[in-house]
Amino acid sequence: MLTKQHNGILYEFELLESARIIDVVKAGVPTYEMRWSTSLFVCNCPGSVYHRKCWHTSVIAELKAQPSITEPWAEWSEDAGKMRRTA
Repeated sequence: MLTKQHNGILYEFELLESARIIDVVKAGVPTYEMRWSTSLFVCNCPGSVYHRKCWHTSVIAELKAQPSITEPWAEWSEDAGKMRRTA
């Protein structure tokens, strides 16, 4: 997980590797989602949808540079993230 401050708002980015999704939480509320295939990342925020660019994708390199979690609970965490999006 990566935390960033942008324009006075706290954002959290959670990489769900097996689902190939990055969850974006804005001010404590799950808000956006980035999906990727190979090296192409697509965000569903308004900036990306209407202008085809957003600042969220600028944190991808930093997020991916963090150590990968290989603990047994990592899969449970990703499953919980998937269930949160469908609820």
